[in-house]
Amino acid sequence: MDRPKTRYAESGELNIAYCRSDSGPIDVVVTPGFATHLELMWEPPFSGRIFDRFSRFSRVIQIEKRGVGLSDRISEPATLEQRMDDLRAVMDAEEIEQAAFVGISEGAAMSALFAATYPDRVSSLVMWEAGVGAPASEDVRSALLPWVQDAWGSGEVMSVLVRVGNERDVERLAKLERYSMSPRMARALMAMNFDNDIRGVLPVISAPTLVIHRSDDPILDRARAVALAELIPCARRVELPGDWHISLIADAEADALDIIEEFITGSRPAPEVDIDRVLATVLFTDIVDSTPRAAQCCVAR
Repeated sequence: MDRPKTRYAESGELNIAYCRSDSGPIDVVVTPGFATHLELMWEPPFSGRIFDRFSRFSRVIQIEKRGVGLSDRISEPATLEQRMDDLRAVMDAEEIEQAAFVGISEGAAMSALFAATYPDRVSSLVMWEAGVGAPASEDVRSALLPWVQDAWGSGEVMSVLVRVGNERDVERLAKLERYSMSPRMARALMAMNFDNDIRGVLPVISAPTLVIHRSDDPILDRARAVALAELIPCARRVELPGDWHISLIADAEADALDIIEEFITGSRPAPEVDIDRVLATVLFTDIVDSTPRAAQCCVAR
């Protein structure tokens, strides 16, 4: 599909950027991970794949967190409560009373908080590559935070969070880093993520919830994903094989996306049909059948 138009919703004094597909039988709100830029996400290596996949069965809304990408920039990182209010502002702007939420990596925390605070507005909740546990230790913080700030803009940080296929894609991730936020803001946001602890709100989530993650994710410790699922009443946890956090290599996330679609809609995704192959098969069949028909015509003459 073509890149959707960037739109804005007012949240207090700030403009929150988002985009949406034109139509669909249900509404799905996507809260993405660490660094985003709504328009660059349609260029390689992202190529709009996740948005496009969700748009096949829903009207999908993707938000740009305040301080990041095309949303208004801020001097200090936003709290989860402020981000949650931005979600509400976008839903109100689109007159969406209720939606399925898909929180990806960092974005899962604010989706979970929203589901706990506004249960009537969340029909189902998907937490993709997310977990919970105690805040990061001082040793982890002192080792990683300076590196994030120093390496930001090179593509090195995002290439740890998302898997790409070649060095050219790492260069594209470098551009995304620079366009999404400054090095100082990247460090501050990472520090905030290290401190976030949403374990207290998880037991009050009432929406049907799916926790989906990779068995050998190098970023997300398996125990944290297990703990997340155990704290949400009746949550379903699906562990898939794979040694990446999020992969941007074509079709690598097809199994996860199939499971997410089935969870949200209640129906298995229909297999994609290769139109070119179907047409080639029909053409070949027609050519083969034409041989005896031509012989019959010659005999008749």
